[in-house]
Amino acid sequence: MLELRRTIKALDVARQAEKRLAEAEVEALRDLLPMCAWCRKIRDDEELWLGLEEYFTRHSNTRFSHGICPDCAKGFRKEIEAKTVRIEHQKR
Repeated sequence: MLELRRTIKALDVARQAEKRLAEAEVEALRDLLPMCAWCRKIRDDEELWLGLEEYFTRHSNTRFSHGICPDCAKGFRKEIEAKTVRIEHQKR
């Protein structure tokens, strides 16, 4: 009987450890955000693909304020300068 009790206790401990591991895996998956690698839209629980701002607006209290980071501003300036040069060459 003592050996049976030890075996039952060992199985119970193992089952509890497996349960904790499974719960940790579910929690980790809950933290994943399915995002399209191409367009960066996010898939929600209803299988809808939403833009970043729309997703966070629907699913949180997040509000957005838009601006342009320095790297994008540099790229934008270069693009405008290149278009200006092309237009000036076309006028000649």
